[in-house]
Amino acid sequence: MRDAVEHGVPVRPVDVNLSVWDCTLEGAPPPWLAVRQGLRMVKSLHAEHGARIVERRPAGGYRSIEELWRRAEVPVVSLRAIAMADGFGSLNLNRREALWSIRALGERPLDLFAAADARDG
Repeated sequence: MRDAVEHGVPVRPVDVNLSVWDCTLEGAPPPWLAVRQGLRMVKSLHAEHGARIVERRPAGGYRSIEELWRRAEVPVVSLRAIAMADGFGSLNLNRREALWSIRALGERPLDLFAAADARDG
């Protein structure tokens, strides 16, 4: 990442709705491409949890941290790690707001909500 920045390549942050596990290239103002940081850049995020976030991401993206938590079934500790990496920008949440939203969650999604999400797919 440092080399890309030193050469003027735009580097975009990790984001739960825009990142995949690995870093990728995205369109940017010509003649550049930008590097989107992958979920692997989130300190202490397990690959399994990152994969579920990507695999279960709805077509329009997650609309809230609670929806991500219920759909992806990742532990709260993983959500906190993403929040510390400022990875909820597409939800218009800064680090502090994301941490407060995560604090309101329990440790496991209620089965009732998981069943409704599976049905609505």
